[in-house]
Amino acid sequence: MDNQNNLNFINEILPLEESFYGKLKRIKLFNLIDLNGNGKLSINEIHSGITKNIKLYKILNCKTAIFKALEAVRFSRGEKSKLQQNDQFIVFSEFKKFLNFLKYYFEYFVMFEIIDSDSNKKIDIYEFTAAMPIIQKWGLKIINPEKVFKEIDENESGFILFDEFCHWAIMNSLKIENC
Repeated sequence: MDNQNNLNFINEILPLEESFYGKLKRIKLFNLIDLNGNGKLSINEIHSGITKNIKLYKILNCKTAIFKALEAVRFSRGEKSKLQQNDQFIVFSEFKKFLNFLKYYFEYFVMFEIIDSDSNKKIDIYEFTAAMPIIQKWGLKIINPEKVFKEIDENESGFILFDEFCHWAIMNSLKIENC
């Protein structure tokens, strides 16, 4: 599957509809993922359940996107600390918010993979500069790619990592559907 087909698949399969039917689909998915029936989904249950029940593993390695979406839900609760292995959970009232965040982080993951032409999980200055036409299609015209690259590279490693890319994409309202 190519990246656009991956995004179409994600948009079709995640139960985000506002309708009664959409809520029923979310309830069913939540219950399928909540293996121990405690009303909370751990990171492990979420990863296993999303990959098994939605079959997203067929199109991309979604653990990073799942982790970022869970972290975003926790931040929206007001929890500012980094995720620890034992405190990573959501309840049903947060599930739709989680799925929305998941959709966005999947999009960022696909964007990141498009730019990361050598698939080494980091973007160098050459890949970033070469991606200027596609980034413009995503809604952002960059005049000085080297300067922007340095701004995105928060840890000054000489590479843009996924976390750094997500922060930048969010701050600049990048939208892959602009393509």
